[in-house]
Amino acid sequence: MASSTCLTDPEVLEEASEADSDDSSEAISLHIPGLKKYASFLRDMSIYLMNTFSRTIFASLLNDYVESEFFVIDGDSLLITCIKDKSLKKGQSLHFFFLVERFLLNLSNKGARYVVVFFEDMEYLYLGQPDLILLRTQLRLHLAKNLGTDVYIFTSFLSREWKEFLQQKCPYFLMVSDEGMSLLQTYFLNLLILDALGNKTNIVLTAGQENDHLRVYGYHVSSRFHHQRYVQKNLEKVTSTAEGLRHRAQICGRQASPSLFNQVKQEKLYAKVMKCISHLSNSLTKRLDIRIIITAVSCSLILPMCTENQDSLLQDKKSTLTLDEVADLCKMYCLTTAIVLRVPLSQRAKIRSLNADWNKHALLFINMKKLFENIVLTVAKDESKKSNWKIDWKKVSDLTDDLLMKNIAYYYEKEEGAGLQLEYGSDIDQIYKDIWSTTLQLVPEQKKLASFQIRTTSKHFLSDDSSVNVKREKIPTAGLIPIRSAIIEDFAGDIMKELPFLSSDDPVMTLLNKTKSYDELFHWHSGKPLGDDYDRTKQGFTELNQSKWAMKQYQKYQTFQRYYGQSLGVTMVKNIVVQRDELEKSHEGPKLGKKKEPWVKKKDAIIEENQRKAKAMEENKDTEKWRTMASGLQNEIKRDIFLGIKRQDQFIKSIATPSVKFCAEFTALNTCFQVWQEHCRLKSKDQRDINIAVEVMKKIHTIMNKHEALLQKQHRKMIAEYLNFLGFENLACFMQPPKAANHGDKMVTNDGDEKVTRLENKMITLPGDGKVTDPGDGKVSVPGDKNITSFGHKTINREYTVGVGSSRFQMQYMGPYLLRDERSDPDPRVEHFIPDTWQRELLDVVDNKESAVIVAPTSSGKTYASYYCMEKVLRKSDESVVVYVAPTKALVNQVVATVTNQFTKNLPDGMALCGVFTRDYRTDALNCQVLVTVPQCLEILLLSPHRQTWIKKIEYVIFDEVHCLGGEIGADVWEHILVMIRCPFLALSATISNPEHLTAWLQSVKTYWQKREEVMETSSLAQMPKRGGKKQALRTKKSYRVRLVLHEKRYNDLEKYVCSVKDSNINFEHHHPCAALTIDHIKKYGIPKDLTFSPRENIQLYDAMVKVWPSWPRAKELDPEENMHIKDKIIITKNESSKFEEELKTELINWTKNGHAEKTGDVLKHLQVAEPPPGMMCEELFPKLVEKLKEENKLPALFFAFNKILVERLSEDLLCSLTEISEAKQTVKVDIEIKKLETKSRKLKKSQQSSSKEDALILNRTSYEMLQKRLQKINEIPPGATYADETNIDKETLMTMFEKLRSTRNAEKLKYLAERGIGYHHGAMQEKERRFVEMLFRLGHMRVVTATGTLALGINMPCRSVVFLEDSIYLDALNYRQMSGRAGRRGQDLLGNVFFFGIPMPKVKKLLKSNVPQLKGQFPLSISLILRLMLLAARADDKEDAKAKALSILMHSLMTYKQPRETHLLKLFSLFSLHYLIHEGYLDQDCKPMLFTGLVTHLHYHEPSNYVFVSFLKKGLFRKLCQPCKKNPNKFPDSVMESLVLILANLFARNYFVPHFMSRHVKFHQSKVFLDPLPDDFSSAVKEHNKNVATIFGHCLFTAAKLADMEKECQLPFSEISFSGKECTDSQLVNHVMDCDEERSGISPFACLSGNSDHNLFAMENVNSLMLQTAQIPDKHIPILPLQKKDPSGRKLMLNAFALDFFKHRSLQAIVNENGFNEGDAYNKLKDFSLTISAISVSVKEMCEDENDPVVLAFEQLNTMYKEMMAF
Repeated sequence: MASSTCLTDPEVLEEASEADSDDSSEAISLHIPGLKKYASFLRDMSIYLMNTFSRTIFASLLNDYVESEFFVIDGDSLLITCIKDKSLKKGQSLHFFFLVERFLLNLSNKGARYVVVFFEDMEYLYLGQPDLILLRTQLRLHLAKNLGTDVYIFTSFLSREWKEFLQQKCPYFLMVSDEGMSLLQTYFLNLLILDALGNKTNIVLTAGQENDHLRVYGYHVSSRFHHQRYVQKNLEKVTSTAEGLRHRAQICGRQASPSLFNQVKQEKLYAKVMKCISHLSNSLTKRLDIRIIITAVSCSLILPMCTENQDSLLQDKKSTLTLDEVADLCKMYCLTTAIVLRVPLSQRAKIRSLNADWNKHALLFINMKKLFENIVLTVAKDESKKSNWKIDWKKVSDLTDDLLMKNIAYYYEKEEGAGLQLEYGSDIDQIYKDIWSTTLQLVPEQKKLASFQIRTTSKHFLSDDSSVNVKREKIPTAGLIPIRSAIIEDFAGDIMKELPFLSSDDPVMTLLNKTKSYDELFHWHSGKPLGDDYDRTKQGFTELNQSKWAMKQYQKYQTFQRYYGQSLGVTMVKNIVVQRDELEKSHEGPKLGKKKEPWVKKKDAIIEENQRKAKAMEENKDTEKWRTMASGLQNEIKRDIFLGIKRQDQFIKSIATPSVKFCAEFTALNTCFQVWQEHCRLKSKDQRDINIAVEVMKKIHTIMNKHEALLQKQHRKMIAEYLNFLGFENLACFMQPPKAANHGDKMVTNDGDEKVTRLENKMITLPGDGKVTDPGDGKVSVPGDKNITSFGHKTINREYTVGVGSSRFQMQYMGPYLLRDERSDPDPRVEHFIPDTWQRELLDVVDNKESAVIVAPTSSGKTYASYYCMEKVLRKSDESVVVYVAPTKALVNQVVATVTNQFTKNLPDGMALCGVFTRDYRTDALNCQVLVTVPQCLEILLLSPHRQTWIKKIEYVIFDEVHCLGGEIGADVWEHILVMIRCPFLALSATISNPEHLTAWLQSVKTYWQKREEVMETSSLAQMPKRGGKKQALRTKKSYRVRLVLHEKRYNDLEKYVCSVKDSNINFEHHHPCAALTIDHIKKYGIPKDLTFSPRENIQLYDAMVKVWPSWPRAKELDPEENMHIKDKIIITKNESSKFEEELKTELINWTKNGHAEKTGDVLKHLQVAEPPPGMMCEELFPKLVEKLKEENKLPALFFAFNKILVERLSEDLLCSLTEISEAKQTVKVDIEIKKLETKSRKLKKSQQSSSKEDALILNRTSYEMLQKRLQKINEIPPGATYADETNIDKETLMTMFEKLRSTRNAEKLKYLAERGIGYHHGAMQEKERRFVEMLFRLGHMRVVTATGTLALGINMPCRSVVFLEDSIYLDALNYRQMSGRAGRRGQDLLGNVFFFGIPMPKVKKLLKSNVPQLKGQFPLSISLILRLMLLAARADDKEDAKAKALSILMHSLMTYKQPRETHLLKLFSLFSLHYLIHEGYLDQDCKPMLFTGLVTHLHYHEPSNYVFVSFLKKGLFRKLCQPCKKNPNKFPDSVMESLVLILANLFARNYFVPHFMSRHVKFHQSKVFLDPLPDDFSSAVKEHNKNVATIFGHCLFTAAKLADMEKECQLPFSEISFSGKECTDSQLVNHVMDCDEERSGISPFACLSGNSDHNLFAMENVNSLMLQTAQIPDKHIPILPLQKKDPSGRKLMLNAFALDFFKHRSLQAIVNENGFNEGDAYNKLKDFSLTISAISVSVKEMCEDENDPVVLAFEQLNTMYKEMMAF
């Protein structure tokens, strides 16, 4: 609509950069006079923001939005973004609001919550543009009154109210445009962006946004400390510049239209408007349409202007209008409004398009009219509530229809005079007269204008060259190519009946390509075998076993896998033996005869006797070992209770005899209490270490939980005494010995339970001074304390009490040690592990051959069912297969290592137990029993027509991290394989918020397969001989049930801490989970399920509630000492603590909902922690942070950031810090000694080489070795200068791992880091490097690892603590849960810790309370997928199976589950895709594949580039390009190779720079950086391809319009305000100007208001703005390849030339330095490009009959060259 000027215009910046400060300031000020004072700062700001924008992240914006937070949209940016849409014409307000609502609806449909803000200062920047001022006011009203959007108005972004709003509401980001309609607006918007960043608010640019079915993507800028510092430093300049811009805008606006401002500045104007509206409102009984008010009042204000001015003229310097001419314009305006009020949108959409502009005379009136309309609208808005005016605001969006008014003017100026006399129609005529009469009532002095005749003057208001715009291009006949396919008939047959199809004589039908059909197996002409995607994958070791070198490498690989598996904790190997099928066993005939008693063989009796003797010997050995160790262990406990207890626990683990374990535990209890006694004597109550008392209670818990059956009377009395002395009298009474009758070696208690003991009628005694004596008087004496009186006297010594009740003590101080509700009864199905109840359900699922969705927290043990499933399949036969699907190659490697170390099996020759299939390589993929793969590769196998025999062997598929089904990349592939598999499956995840929905969808898929298989089985049985039919039926019977197994409890609690800095010291502030909540959140959503509390956090919440409300009625009931769940419990379990937690949560929610919300707010406020001060620089404080964690025993830890460079830098900085510590500890004397020893060592080494005598040689060698040991000892890293735990791994193993790392890029760096126990981990590292870090961390040697999100997906790296170092858009609820779940190692840590360092407190709260996103399903289809499905159906060995798979993909999308409208969309897309594929010759009308199908499907990852590449081949462009050298016809010059790389890079290496990157004036030395466009002939071919696609899909969209719901199409998309109605048939004028019926059926009627037609649809420009709402296809799925991509603001986007640059200079470092990539990312992108070249080379060679064809040879040469380059 209007041109815009970019703040970062390269020309402006170039001028500024070439001049000095004064000159550059003047250069900027030249653009806007009057801003010279601010030019210097504006220039600095523009450069600063340009650098900021050049580092923006293009990412999904709404990951974190699930019922939680909101963001802010700048209202002016929303206006600017929509008004710049190329389909919008000036003056079409209804079309503008259609675009606004479509923009907002797209956000809302993705789950976004937002508010809109306007700044009053910005209004000044529209002065001189009355049409935009009016739209702005309309927008504010429409948002508030018709959409219910919260709209906030602020005077300025510098106002105190705006700052408070940001602080209180904490929006996730501000969505704003970086470009305005003018340079002034651009400056203002950039100041707004700068201020927001400086106030800790992230920015999202409105420009360049894209979306798919689930997500909105955009450019995101995170607020950093340097932004805050920049704003604080320049705050005064920011303020003065903003004021200067506003002032300058006022001047510019008045200068642009002086007459307008001179005539509307009267103070009486607003009062007059109020009087007019009040008069209209009072004179009517019903609500008055705002459009009538605006029209009548605006005209009543304009007309008096003529009489009040000289000679009754409305004039300025260049134009003059008489009163009658103004009246004519007003009457045309009234007639326009009358038509708008009466004519429905469906009829208005047919309005003819004009090539016409208002002339200068009319333009003055139009601007005046819009200025007055804005005033009227503003007054009506401000005063309507006060005055109770009856105004209908519903149609406030439809105030201006400039094209309609031009058509009326054109009719009177050009057509009526030519003899065309048209009636208005009765309805329109009456409405028009009413409006005009109302206008005159408001200006009674203008009675002479009472005539209703529209034109009383002959003055023209349109330009002289005005004409009707007639499109001469003929719209193609609507219709699709007839399709003959049973699959499509079954899927989309219902809408095919409603769609038109082309006749056989249509030109499109006659031009269909007639090419050879494509056979998946053999070449169409030569008959040679063809390969598929599986064959093209690099072969692994086993296929190369003829080579000795390959075999050696394979052996090394297997050795490494075993070691890698051991690092994963796999210690026992199961030898699998095939068992007879259980089904056959169960159906064997019963054996007749009497059941005999079991007969024990002599051999078995001997074995049993030997086992008994061995056990007795082991008991004697353990007893002797205890007698030897007891005294020493007791002394250790007395010296240091915590180290002593640790040592004693290690001893207990080393023995197996229960009685000895009991003795050791009781002795430790006695000793711990003695330590507590001594501690209490020496320390006052406020100085005591409560952890010593905790150790006492821990021992009591252990004894009562594990050894209660061994307790005798004196033991119970002793424990009761200890409980009494600790102050727990309520627990002591429960330790009274139970009444029991002894029966031999069994003790029967009074409740009838039998507890077996192994005492052999002997009392267990405690060695040393822990011996228990019973004098027979009921007293128990404890050595070492004369003050302890007997339990029988009930006298308590208060000196040793802990000061709190037993329940509070356990909850507050023993939370991590509370017993978990674990089962003690073994499950015979598993060994060395006692599964929980929910885990047994998983085993039942596998036993019953059912499917299951398993949702359980990280590290809870859900993957155990996977390995049980594998074992079952392996035991069944040597043919059965289980497939494990992992989302990443790293996780694939981890699973492979686990499987190969956990199972072993003797298999027939040629078979392997475990195989791998990834895009990079495959090993034993189709000859293994356990295949571990990624989703894309399993999809390849499932869609391969000739792999179906292998597919039928699959017994189970295990999907790990199945929540990837909702991911950004590859989600559709997960969906495809889930719906194609026929066997049972296990789907595992820790983060699914709607598992019920997912399970229901998968159950519907299984129900489909049940029906299809019944049909297929019936058909196959009918063709089979009858013999063996019953047995066959039994074998094929299986379950189609899908279970949902939910386990919500973590084994370990997670406690959160916020890091702060005070006096250069780092502090950890505990963050209670409730501190993240707000009253509004609790009211709307309650307390999130996964917002769990640790036991001590329960106590904190209870105490806060009592403090806030002392008279709380339920205070006593919920008191820890009185609560029914935890009262009087010697052992409070974790489950009981959770029940107490649920009661507290319920009570807090009840407070909020039952009128005590204010008290809830006080509780939440009480639990808050202070926000850390700004300026916490991660890099500067990181060493201190790690050291603090070490001091508090919080290591090992994972430190998460989302910047690869930062991750590496932090680890390097930490290494430097430790090196400095080492050097500081090394004295000068040590330095001198090292130098001396090194000198002596060199001499000895030299003398060894020169010595000839054997004795001297031995002496020298011995001396040399001694010197080396001395040097090594001196050079050892001091204990305080390393984080490595060298006790966990021996040096030999460490050196072996260093050796394996040797060939990697960062070997030396990682080695030095590892020596100090430090590492880093991110996706750009090589696989060996990542494995090295993972293994050392798991083994415990490495205790500090900085990492990106690569560790979030299933990698087994548990730790004690997780630290978040950096805020990022990627740090959302899902990633937070995945990453924080690593904290708390089961079996090692009883508590996990999560630390937030430098993360804003609002973000911390969002992360804690936000739910993970729901799985809704991505758009599942693509044109290439449709082609692959047709290929499968046409060429499959089993046609029925192939058809069932294809239909399952088409019919069972998660996106369409219970969504009929989405199903309709997929049906349309599938038909459009087939139309395109048939039209382009990839399929025939029977949907059978043609010649180029194989090549296109092999490159399906790169749609639409794969189709463009084929078009190049068809046109012979590569043959023309690939001219060999004259001397060697089989070799091609470098120029040809470079041209090929340029072409392929434009197709397959499309990586765009952000718009602002191109504005940076940086010189590049090696790389060209920006990719050159395609050569002319290739560019022309792309244009032709795009034109064909546009025509085909435009044709399809035009055809689909027949199915559109036109009633819904006439509603605004978000507010659903309808503009439909009965068409006006009696108006000749309307029928004349709205006669474009044939050209307006395929696009939205709202878009038609701007003169758009179906012709625009076929141009494929602004398709999303034009398409119908109920029959649309997202434009991203239309296979157009843009030659020159631009963002919505029209800025050109450039491609990165990394692939071509690397080919030229072969320097990876140059790509890193100049092309803007991290080294690892650069390598991965180049590797992907290399794989693409390889795929093309192989495919072209297979397609071509002549292997010496120049094109084949050229691609082979390029493939070889690129592989050699990648081998650096």
